[in-house]
Amino acid sequence: MTNLVTTNVRISEDDYEKYKELAVKQGRSFASLVRHALDVTYTNLKARRKRLKSLWDIDKHAIKISGLDNKESIDEVVYSRLHGRQK
Repeated sequence: MTNLVTTNVRISEDDYEKYKELAVKQGRSFASLVRHALDVTYTNLKARRKRLKSLWDIDKHAIKISGLDNKESIDEVVYSRLHGRQK
């Protein structure tokens, strides 16, 4: 088994009860739930960093996020829309 380090995290009583209930429903301890959540968050951030290797790739991601097809240029996306909405 891996050596575990004891740490202290402060959360509200309401959140604690909510997460404790979730842990019970999943058949795990609260500590296990927290470790799993941290691991998933770290893994997702690491994967996101790999996907965004360069600023030059931003157009590909902007088009995917906006749901547009590749025929619409990035200039049209950037300059004709205001926070994701048509002007």
